Amino acid sequence: MGVLVFGLVAFADSDRLNQDVRNARTANYSLNTADRNGTCWLGLSVPDSIAYYWTWKLGEGFGHYVDPATDQPLGVTCGYPYYPFMINGVDFMFGLYGTSAMVGHTATFQIDIMYPSNIGTAFPDGCSGPGDIICTQTVNYVVTEYDYDSLAYVEMYVPLDNCCVDHPFYYSVRLVNWDGAFSPATEAPVYFSKGSAIPNQGCRVWWYTSIAVGGVYGPPCWNDITSTYVTPWGSWGAWLNGTAGASCEPVSPVPCVSGLPGENKSHCLLVDNTPGVMWQRVFNLCDYCSDYNQADADELGGGAFTANGGDLVLCITPSTDPCFQVLIEPLCAQTTWFRIRSWINDDYGTFYDGSPRFPVVGASQVYNFTDAGLGCLPAGNYYLYIDARGCCCPIRVSIMSDVQLPVEVTSLDAVAGDGRVTLNWATTTENDVNHFNVMRNGTVLTHVDGLGNSPTGHHYTFVDNSVTNGLAYTYSLQSVDGNGTVRSFDQSVTATPRAALVTEYTLAQNFPNPFNPSTTISYAVKDAGLVSLKVYTIDGREVMTLVNGTREAGNYSVTFNGNDFASGVYLYKLDVNGFAATHKMVLMK
Repeated sequence: MGVLVFGLVAFADSDRLNQDVRNARTANYSLNTADRNGTCWLGLSVPDSIAYYWTWKLGEGFGHYVDPATDQPLGVTCGYPYYPFMINGVDFMFGLYGTSAMVGHTATFQIDIMYPSNIGTAFPDGCSGPGDIICTQTVNYVVTEYDYDSLAYVEMYVPLDNCCVDHPFYYSVRLVNWDGAFSPATEAPVYFSKGSAIPNQGCRVWWYTSIAVGGVYGPPCWNDITSTYVTPWGSWGAWLNGTAGASCEPVSPVPCVSGLPGENKSHCLLVDNTPGVMWQRVFNLCDYCSDYNQADADELGGGAFTANGGDLVLCITPSTDPCFQVLIEPLCAQTTWFRIRSWINDDYGTFYDGSPRFPVVGASQVYNFTDAGLGCLPAGNYYLYIDARGCCCPIRVSIMSDVQLPVEVTSLDAVAGDGRVTLNWATTTENDVNHFNVMRNGTVLTHVDGLGNSPTGHHYTFVDNSVTNGLAYTYSLQSVDGNGTVRSFDQSVTATPRAALVTEYTLAQNFPNPFNPSTTISYAVKDAGLVSLKVYTIDGREVMTLVNGTREAGNYSVTFNGNDFASGVYLYKLDVNGFAATHKMVLMK
């Protein structure tokens, strides 16, 4: 906003010029109502002797949201009915705090009357900022030799013709041209705030500026002063003269209706949540109306995130898989001062904000309702609201539903015997599993019926009797769902059937070690008996049973899959016929 200078200022007496565009230097500011035609004054501050001032950049301005029914700070009361309201003119002040080099240069100001940008919506109009201009007037002021002393300020009264409204409105003042120097900054006009703010002006003082981020200025836009910046000076010195209950034809506000999918909850944009399919769209929030502002309906205490742009509402309706992730990314440069604000509702109200809750300039927001994140949600309807603070900016929304695997195999082992190999595998859950293909050396050997759907999974056994002793066989699995879709699993095991005698019980070191994610554990059984092979954490907590059953004498191997386990050191222990052995293994992801 340029060089900021503010302080307590006293002014010397000076003659007033009796004209519509006047300059005044006086210790006690009082409105001269004799040459104004209106019956009341509106504003957001009460004039007093306190003044603050700072550099006014080219193109900058301020806007006040006023209502004749409530904003009468000068003791000139508007009578009922308040509308139609005829706007006769705007008083404002600016400072001349520089050198005599300012004399002869011209400042051009634009006065605009605007309805709020979200007119006709359910939320307070003032919280969405100025909208379309319905009346405008420009005025030039040439600095004279009488204006300059140690510090002077100029009072401008700018009349407007035939500007009639029937709704609370904004009046704004912007410096649109200055043909003098801006460097040093003290040679340009300065803002003036001379007065004490009246209560309850939240969301009603707006600033039109280009914000600097990292020393670079972005495009100008309207920003909410009361929520974005904490200032000691309240409202700027500006007041508006008008007549309540006037006999004039008002310019009626046009309610904001974009007609776009995503406009509101009843017209939300349905997300394609096919498991495993990325849904992605680019939106410009300026194409939408501002229906939902957390500044006003902030059920979570999230603060004001109002802006020029509107709100986007997406419907996420999980069917069989209420697990999804969301990424919201701004596609503009950080210098536009754009900050995302979003939250999720279900049919009962707001229950979660995006993460981080208050992103910094240009940052993204995410949601992670998956097993690896916040957890999956119950089946139902979910509504993602996306709002923002600052200038308009395109955003990209990416939503991915978790792929719900038809089945997960947690263990697979092959037991070699004399002329046979016995396969054992276990599942945790099954979803639409018609059958398993048993693969031997890369070829389908047979199939074993699945459970269809099971939340708890199952233990399976298959005996391959068509083998030759002394030859090695590699086995793996495939699942086939009801639609014929085939999925192969990573696990594979190798076994060599033989009639050789085993002379001792042994538990071999797993291979590979360290491993990620699978490793093979081999062991030998001297005499037939009940075999137990279990995996433990380093502190002795049991985490998985790999073998629990009778085994004939022979050599065996089993695969341990660590997909669902954290990196670290684990123990595996063999118990059979009074023999016990334990080894360490390292899972390194």
